[in-house]
Amino acid sequence: MVALRDERTRSAALESDLAGERARLAKHGDSDPKSGLHHFEFFKKLLVLELKRARRYGYSLAACLVALDEGRLVGVPDGPRAELTAQVARAIKATVRDIDMAVDYAGGHVLVFLPHTDLVGAERAGRRMESAVRDTSGVDFE
Repeated sequence: MVALRDERTRSAALESDLAGERARLAKHGDSDPKSGLHHFEFFKKLLVLELKRARRYGYSLAACLVALDEGRLVGVPDGPRAELTAQVARAIKATVRDIDMAVDYAGGHVLVFLPHTDLVGAERAGRRMESAVRDTSGVDFE
């Protein structure tokens, strides 16, 4: 009983830390308004908490890296390229769960964090994302 109480106290403290961090980052903007992708700084903070939680409770974590085919983007002006990136981001976000996080990792790359997801689930999520991006934008994956 004592151990369970201690774990609940630690879990509540982590939840409080996470809520405080989300509030702080929301004040500064934790995501890009056009694409809806979270900023990498926000992701790093959340990842630390999720790793601790996953170790403690023994659940799986996965991530998918979505990279647009740069060959198809050569010569595309910045304006249309930004719109295409936003379109891809929206397609990805539409295919993942509410607890998953799509992050603007680097130009043309989207990192999707999948808590409570094993390798098989991550593969399925990756296929769904690939299909959604192709259907929405005609962009190929690397």
